[in-house]
Amino acid sequence: MDLGLDEAQRSTLRRFFADKTPRGQNEEIAVLAAKLSELTGQKTFNGDQIHSALKIVDRPTPKNMTAVFGNMKRGGLGDYKGVDFIVNHYTEDYVKFKLPHPAKTAK
Repeated sequence: MDLGLDEAQRSTLRRFFADKTPRGQNEEIAVLAAKLSELTGQKTFNGDQIHSALKIVDRPTPKNMTAVFGNMKRGGLGDYKGVDFIVNHYTEDYVKFKLPHPAKTAK
């Protein structure tokens, strides 16, 4: 599915994703959805749109996207309705303030 991003926006998405270094599917989708929201002005993304974003950053698509959306909602990373993930302030705050994860200090 075409996200309507030009090449500069696609590059921005790739850099942002790399800078945030998400761990696991939930964080990957949160990072992508938050940045897509910023780039497009949308707050809701369906599985096909998230799949397209994952392909832009060269990451695999979860086998059951709606299950991942449900896990994200239960984990406080956003909301979902039907087959759509909804970016909310929890998504944005998590990506902005908790990623990348702080480096562990050697003891």
